[in-house]
Amino acid sequence: MPYSLSAASAEELRRSQEQPREWAHGFAAMSPGVWLWRTAAAVAALGEEPTLRYPAAPPELEAFVEYAAKALRAREPLPLRLAAQGLGRTVVPLLLDLDPQPAVRNRREAVEAALALRVAPAGWRNDLPVLHGLAPASDETVRAAAERVGFGVLRLLRETGSRVGDAQPELSRYLHDGTLERHLDRARCYPGIP
Repeated sequence: MPYSLSAASAEELRRSQEQPREWAHGFAAMSPGVWLWRTAAAVAALGEEPTLRYPAAPPELEAFVEYAAKALRAREPLPLRLAAQGLGRTVVPLLLDLDPQPAVRNRREAVEAALALRVAPAGWRNDLPVLHGLAPASDETVRAAAERVGFGVLRLLRETGSRVGDAQPELSRYLHDGTLERHLDRARCYPGIP
């Protein structure tokens, strides 16, 4: 459990709860707290036992596809691994559309919850740690993980009729008509082209 001593107004604490936590890997997060010093206004705003609640990260379908394409085109280790990390950061919010999960309390819970997602592409439990750089892997293994996750997630979203792209209607149409998968296929077939 992380510990943080903080002095903030009730308004600052409320505002902080509007943003997803980076460490939560896309999940909603909660951070139980204990008052060291409190005012009646703070207790009224946050409760007797303050628990800060943060939203899940919004799905970023366009960024996910961009990272997947970059990973498939990369022919050098650094661009490949940077793209794979971006892919790992953007994938969980997309899958939460298909498999909602409870809030997590720390980074370890976030990783465990991500690995435990029931609706995920084949090879998920092995591929996600590779994308995040949490498991030793060759460049070929990283590229293969990016390919499985990229194509697998797009297929799952398309087949389930997911609406994660609705913020950009054209993107949603491209998801459902297979255009995004064809884009990744071109990236895979023409490596090294920026």
